[in-house]
Amino acid sequence: MQTGTGYIRQLNDAFKSGGFDGLAKAAGSVLTSAISEISAKIPDLLNVAKSVIMSFLEGLSNGSKGIGVFFSNIVITILII
Repeated sequence: MQTGTGYIRQLNDAFKSGGFDGLAKAAGSVLTSAISEISAKIPDLLNVAKSVIMSFLEGLSNGSKGIGVFFSNIVITILII
C-alpha cells in the first residue's frame, strides 16, 4: 500500500522528468492505484460503520428510559414557556 506521500513523490518525479505530460500520465497511474487500494478497504470500512451503528443503537436502547424522560422534560419546558 502506497501512502499519500509516496503518491506525491511519484507525481513530483514524473513532473521533473517529463513536465506536464509526465505529470498527466503519472496522475492516471496514481489515481488508478489509489482507487484500487480504497476499494480493497471498503469491506473493512463497512464493518467498522456497522459496529459503530450497532453500538449507537445499543446505547439508545439501554438508555431509552432516560432519553424518554429527557425529551418529555424538553416538551414540558417548551409548553410552559
